[in-house]
Amino acid sequence: LGDVYKRQDQYIINKYGTTLYYAFFKGYTEKFLQLKASQIHADWATTGINRSIIDKKAKGNSIFELLRSVILPSPVKTRFIYPKKQGFGYFCNRLAYWLKKQSGEILTTAKIDKINYQQSQLWVKGELVNYKQLVWTGNLLDLGKLLGEDFSGLDYLSTIFYNFIIKKSKLRSDQWIYYGDWDLNMVRVSLEKNFASYLIPKGYSGVVVEKTCKYQDIVWNNPRQYLPLLQRELVQVGLIDNQNQIKKVYIEPIKDTYPIYHLRYKKAFARVQLCMTKKYSRIKLLGRSGAFWYNNADHSIKAALGMARYLLGRQQQLITKDNIFSAKNT
Repeated sequence: LGDVYKRQDQYIINKYGTTLYYAFFKGYTEKFLQLKASQIHADWATTGINRSIIDKKAKGNSIFELLRSVILPSPVKTRFIYPKKQGFGYFCNRLAYWLKKQSGEILTTAKIDKINYQQSQLWVKGELVNYKQLVWTGNLLDLGKLLGEDFSGLDYLSTIFYNFIIKKSKLRSDQWIYYGDWDLNMVRVSLEKNFASYLIPKGYSGVVVEKTCKYQDIVWNNPRQYLPLLQRELVQVGLIDNQNQIKKVYIEPIKDTYPIYHLRYKKAFARVQLCMTKKYSRIKLLGRSGAFWYNNADHSIKAALGMARYLLGRQQQLITKDNIFSAKNT
């Protein structure tokens, strides 16, 4: 497509035109990533669009294809697997139960202090751990420091999650709502009752408001300062009638929620991959942070299962973002 279409703004305008670009893509993306659209790689657009299309026979290559799918939608035969109890965390709880049953050990809030790759050793909370294979799902900059390598050129976005308990039984039928307006602090809202109604007490609703930031910036260090603004915005956008309906809020900061696809990210990540392949072949990169891949939870689960089969010798090739949807890897 040429160098100009490596930019997110030119890619979207070429595909869908200026009206849709300025109406949604520009404002939301710049607000979300805290970067100008001209500084964002086109991969952010293609990945986001691919993630939003459930039916892979449906096409979204132009404004006409998008309109056709909206005006003349065809039924999608898709079976979603979602826990009937405990919400999405049930996946994690089941895995933890199985690991412990197999004499596995899970260390939470445990920071790796040091890695000695030549000796296949690492230290966690001062204790020595020997390993055969190490699967890294964390921040690549942290891994670089532990290995004594320069992995600069990559950047991550973090998110503050404001979990509101609302005394109102019905809000809207949506699951996610995206807000590209610059006069709003909220970036995205998820309505938890529409994911798993069994988790919500009768007469109540759960609203999770997201605000993106950088680790250790002013938002990260003092997220509570934005709470009054967000409470007013919930009324402003019509999700609640008044602030008295807010009964409680829990603030949860999560570090490194998204890799940032700036214009130079591919070159920086390729340098990391080359270094790991040549010098650290017993360390595998996985997950949204470790593989620097803006993916969905189902992609991460599928890639993790593939990694396990690969390390156990049951699969010859690792699942990558290029073959994640291949029929051979389902």
